[in-house]
Amino acid sequence: MFKKITILVVIISILAFAAGSFFMSRNAQAINQQRVLFNLTSDELVVSAMPLRTATMILDQGGQVVVLLNIKAVRLASTTIPQNIHSGIGAPLQAKLTEIIQKGGRVLVCPNCMANQGVTVQELIPGAETLNQMQGEMFTDILTDPNTNIISY
Repeated sequence: MFKKITILVVIISILAFAAGSFFMSRNAQAINQQRVLFNLTSDELVVSAMPLRTATMILDQGGQVVVLLNIKAVRLASTTIPQNIHSGIGAPLQAKLTEIIQKGGRVLVCPNCMANQGVTVQELIPGAETLNQMQGEMFTDILTDPNTNIISY
């Protein structure tokens, strides 16, 4: 009797492990197929830190991330505008933008908003692209892709 129970427990454990592995791999596949576009409009630390932290977590899980900086948020990508240190990150938010680019995410900057804020292309952090400099797919392609989820801050 004890032997039958042991065998049954082993079989149930194997099935539970296989089911868990199946659902985890399906979740990883779903993350890889999805893209999240974070639309940032503010250069305030508290408002902008959360989406940038979330973006790095998504990239760490294998997802695709695009950060769109517009309105006052274009100032975050400027290397010449003094930036405050975010206490939770321990660095200016530019460091988070650079990390996103290094991990394969894209940082897009609105050129009209740059002009309004006095930001030039030459002062953008390395790897940031203006919407009219984009390489590869067009911005409208990203916006209309059914696998793109847009979150605005």
